[in-house]
Amino acid sequence: MKGAFTSAADPWTYRVALFKQAVGLGSVSPGSRRFISRPKYTLEAALSEGSHTLTFRSGLHVITELVLPNSAPLPPGKKLGGGVCQLGHDVESHAEDGTCRHLGSLSSEQLDTHAFWAAFGEIADLALEHDAFVMRWGDGIARSMSVLDVQSFMNEVHVQGYHFDASCHLIIRSQSIFEHVSARSGVLGGGMHIDGSRAGVICSRSELRMADPNESRIQVGRVRPRKSPKR
Repeated sequence: MKGAFTSAADPWTYRVALFKQAVGLGSVSPGSRRFISRPKYTLEAALSEGSHTLTFRSGLHVITELVLPNSAPLPPGKKLGGGVCQLGHDVESHAEDGTCRHLGSLSSEQLDTHAFWAAFGEIADLALEHDAFVMRWGDGIARSMSVLDVQSFMNEVHVQGYHFDASCHLIIRSQSIFEHVSARSGVLGGGMHIDGSRAGVICSRSELRMADPNESRIQVGRVRPRKSPKR
């Protein structure tokens, strides 16, 4: 089974689309979703084969980030922005809706066999260390992987995404910041940069408290230091 990247119509081009509402991938199973809840916002993350959605809610406002192959159809909904990422290039995205703000970047690269599996192993180890959200698909040596590594703060959440397609040695990397913006001052919560140069924190699954086991909604507890992954 090949990954979502290997579409005959356009195998190398990816896109990011931002919506003013919750939208879905359509093929996501219940076990492929994760929820994070803070007093000022919630985040729902969903993984499919080589694609993901991140839905950030603050009060009555919503911003959803959808990352998927450019050849795949977009779901209906009111778009806030986005862009197309060609192989070997980066694309930036930003949007704002009420008390929600988004800043992101998307990049793609195709590596030789040795470099691809070295990067694959590094991110697999990082995902295990950080208790990240992981999906694997494919068979045998073409085993592919998608990862969402989430850092939750009081007023914002940072997400680093990685999609590895072993069938063609393609890697898609994304960085996203969703922020709760003060309605009175318009000041951002933490003021951290997309390059991740400042130290962040991540919650271990063993340190999280389930608010509702039936909904798998996570209430954030203690945090521990973390390091940014290498490119």
